[in-house]
Amino acid sequence: MAGFALTGVIMAGLTGICLYNAMNLRDNTDNIQNVQLKPLMLIAEVRGMVHQQRSWVLQAVLTKDAADRQQAITKIEELKAKIDEKGKLFETTIKSEEVKKVYTDFVAALGAYREVREGQVLKLAVAGRQDEALAAMKGEGAAKYKAAVESINNVVAVKTKIADGKYEQSVQVFLNTRNIMLG
Repeated sequence: MAGFALTGVIMAGLTGICLYNAMNLRDNTDNIQNVQLKPLMLIAEVRGMVHQQRSWVLQAVLTKDAADRQQAITKIEELKAKIDEKGKLFETTIKSEEVKKVYTDFVAALGAYREVREGQVLKLAVAGRQDEALAAMKGEGAAKYKAAVESINNVVAVKTKIADGKYEQSVQVFLNTRNIMLG
């Protein structure tokens, strides 16, 4: 009789461990999908729009036609609004202090790039001073753009590192659970 009771206690303990591990797997899967993958898709969209903006800045600076320049500036403003919208969505998904820090760094770098782009490059281009606009774009503008791109790439790298860690953790939980069940 005591043997059956001991067997029951062992089975209950093993079931508890397996259920706990199943909860860990569910939580990690949810994290990978909803806290890592979906926000990575958002930030990848933002990164793409930042690159698109740069191409419109080039067009605004290099064109001699005022109507084409205005079209480029309109596209830049539309993309700016979309970047801000996607950025706010991304902010709502941040759970980690590390991600919060690198995203804050990106927002600051993007703001610095916008200041140069709008305050110098586009202002000079609209005034018809293409040579000066091109010089500003290639000088300080290029440095600020590079910093913005590097900082958004850092956000992607941190999110990817966290997702990889959750994946590795899930694999280890699975292996431990399998060993318990086979043992």
